[in-house]
Amino acid sequence: MVLRSVACSFGVLGALFCAAAAQADFATAYRAYERGDYVTAFDSFTETARRGHAAAQVSLGWMYSQGLGVPRDERQALYWYGQAAHQGDRDAQAILDIRRLGNIPEGHQAAADRVVEDTSKLTTREHLDLRSHQRRDQAAWPLEESQSVIYWHRKFAEAGRREAQFVLGVRYELGQGVAKDVLRATYWYRKAAEQGSALGQFNLGLKYAIGEGVPLDPSIALYWYQRAAVQGHLESQFLVGIAYAQGNGVAPAPAQAVRWLRAAAERGYAPAQYHLGSLYVKGEGIARDWSQAYLWLSLAAAQGHDGARLSRDEVGLHLGPAERLRVQRLARRGASLGKLIPAETSNDSNRPAAVSPAHSLLGEGQSPTSS
Repeated sequence: MVLRSVACSFGVLGALFCAAAAQADFATAYRAYERGDYVTAFDSFTETARRGHAAAQVSLGWMYSQGLGVPRDERQALYWYGQAAHQGDRDAQAILDIRRLGNIPEGHQAAADRVVEDTSKLTTREHLDLRSHQRRDQAAWPLEESQSVIYWHRKFAEAGRREAQFVLGVRYELGQGVAKDVLRATYWYRKAAEQGSALGQFNLGLKYAIGEGVPLDPSIALYWYQRAAVQGHLESQFLVGIAYAQGNGVAPAPAQAVRWLRAAAERGYAPAQYHLGSLYVKGEGIARDWSQAYLWLSLAAAQGHDGARLSRDEVGLHLGPAERLRVQRLARRGASLGKLIPAETSNDSNRPAAVSPAHSLLGEGQSPTSS
């Protein structure tokens, strides 16, 4: 690091050395991200982003937005996206457009609800609470958008920029700046999904889950959810867990359900916390554990999940006063959740095929993945 600091002070040669060093550090962070070592990746991306590396800034923004290796912080995410966008990074600029447009088309809210409600074996009270996530993460985009914005989104999309492809799909979905067109929306979601866009994969999965613009096919929906889930997309992780729990598009696999629901639950997603608590109650995919069930249901209830509140009170009857108080304190602190969870018992042979998560972050030099 001392050598790098010295080199950075010597003109063009120093600048070239610094650029190479930043790229090497970025590659180190990328490899850590691929391994799932999000804490190391976050630290490395942070150091590299502070030195002005645009792709690291975009990646750091993604980690803040998804709560990977760091508590979720949308302000920090927008800050780092803005830093990269200021350097002319087109992915960052498109991501900021996504934030203004909204990640999830409004029309998909009821559709996403139906994905859970139509197949639920747990409770008819369940909802996929995407609307609250949307309120947290996105600001409203005025309907009066200049035609030039649409023009450049289309240009970038046609040039193969996956973030622009996703944005264009959302515009067709909502009819913002263009006429509503479900088929065109699906077309652009697919283009983005095939290039590794987690948001495109998620929206394309929703299309197959409800049979809108494409044939109804839960197994293909699950395929695209999985592709997004292994990149850390929160709602996709939840829906993959639900699919394995309910046998929707795949043979029931309770251990896999636990794996994916826990991934979303540990990052604070209330519906996943509720379902994970329910699995602990039933002993499906994991040993029955009243304390764990009470913990996860309490965490979901604290976020206003009505079903979790009712179930938590019922589960609390199985705990003694001292144990109930201990778990309540732990839930309030939100501390060390991973240490409370027994070792996973899932069958790795059922695990989705690995997809490079960083491909959805970096932008340059990508080729479409096979579907």
